[in-house]
Amino acid sequence: MIVRDEEQFLAEALESVTGTVDEICIVDTGSRDSTLDIARQFGAKIVEVAWEDDFAKARNAALAMAAKRWIFVLDADERLSPRSREILASVRDRPAHLTGLWVRCFNFTGDYKGTGAMSNALVRFFPNHERIRYRNRIHEFVALDGDESGMPALLSPIEIVHLGYAQDVMRERNKHERNRRLAVEALRANPNDAFHWYNLGTSAMLAEDSSEAVSAFERMRELNLETLRKRGDGRVQAFVPNGMSLLANLYLAQGESSRAEMLMREVLTYAPTYADAHFLLGKALVAQRRFIEAREAYVAAIDDGKDVHTHPSVDNEIPLWKAHSEIGATLMEEGGYALALAWFDFALSARPKVQLVRLNRAKALERLGRFDDAEAAFAGVWEDERDELSANEYVNYMLRRGEHRRAVKFIDDFAEQLPAQTRLIMYGSAAAIASRSGLCGMERYLELALHVEGVDDPEPRLRALLKHLGELPPLELLERKKGPA
Repeated sequence: MIVRDEEQFLAEALESVTGTVDEICIVDTGSRDSTLDIARQFGAKIVEVAWEDDFAKARNAALAMAAKRWIFVLDADERLSPRSREILASVRDRPAHLTGLWVRCFNFTGDYKGTGAMSNALVRFFPNHERIRYRNRIHEFVALDGDESGMPALLSPIEIVHLGYAQDVMRERNKHERNRRLAVEALRANPNDAFHWYNLGTSAMLAEDSSEAVSAFERMRELNLETLRKRGDGRVQAFVPNGMSLLANLYLAQGESSRAEMLMREVLTYAPTYADAHFLLGKALVAQRRFIEAREAYVAAIDDGKDVHTHPSVDNEIPLWKAHSEIGATLMEEGGYALALAWFDFALSARPKVQLVRLNRAKALERLGRFDDAEAAFAGVWEDERDELSANEYVNYMLRRGEHRRAVKFIDDFAEQLPAQTRLIMYGSAAAIASRSGLCGMERYLELALHVEGVDDPEPRLRALLKHLGELPPLELLERKKGPA
């Protein structure tokens, strides 16, 4: 391991390998919290080194500490899967030469509630040999004799879980800015390395700089095409399909669906069973309202599920439920609500708690006139999640059913449990409902909206909301309500 200020994660990481590994070798690059105390509690050997903006150098310092036959590399924000402990232990006494094992790393991002993760394959288990060392300052990988293609390795069933890409963790650690800086430095030294452009693109994307991300991924693509022409064997570097998929996502966000479609068809020429490419092709076709073709792409993505283990980086959720959900969404667009419901049920059979699928299923039930079932579905999501999305969807369902009193009562009962911006919207909506439906309380809801704690200058937001809802009370009423609550 290499660590720095990892007190939040380290104990659970070390606990996951306790009793499986023979020694724990840790390089610390300047921790100021209790990281070292935790490491000592697990009997780790520790070396402290200065951080030099070079992940490979730090990792190689850790490799030099190892005294056993095999090396297993784990980060502090990762966990060895419990079912992999026995596999790992069974390998350690076998002869080691110069071949490693691919380990499947599942990355949890927190993008969806109730879902799983995308994964990538990494050589994390390999012989302890001086010819095997890490290379690259950032997004480093282990290589034999410094080979840019890495080292010989076999697929294995060993799994680890990575928590460091969760959005709150990324923000706290400011990972993307560090990675961006290191990628820029690497490009100064080698501007024609496609991997460095990929690293810059991923870092810029996480920093929400879509312009730089697009430019970086496009340069990665150019270099990849040059390599393909030279080699003529159709093989690409492992990171390329993922980088191309990220680029397609950026173009989709910019409304350039034709460009995204072209990119994904290109990827499928050299990665024909890549679920991400079929999935994003489907999204590009949906944006062009080519629904039949889109469903064909999503079905192909589902079929790609049998090959996910062969791809270095893949969204494992696509063939499990995401493609099914998107098929349902296209059917909803065309009025095929009964078929859409069946596809949403397929998705939920794999991931029963995915919030967005559950909400879409509730809408399908509503469109089919199964109002009792729809009511139960919307209510069930609210009871499980208690967040702004489930609250908004439930209130809107009540309003579509003409149940204005119930909608206002829901706002009375639960608005205070929601974030400040959502409370303002809820109270403003209640004011509009009261005005439109002849219910009492419009002035009280305006008063509550104008004095929501945590919202700076709420009046312009409230005016915009009421205008959007078609209910703009007299200006003097709002003026009167601006005084202290």
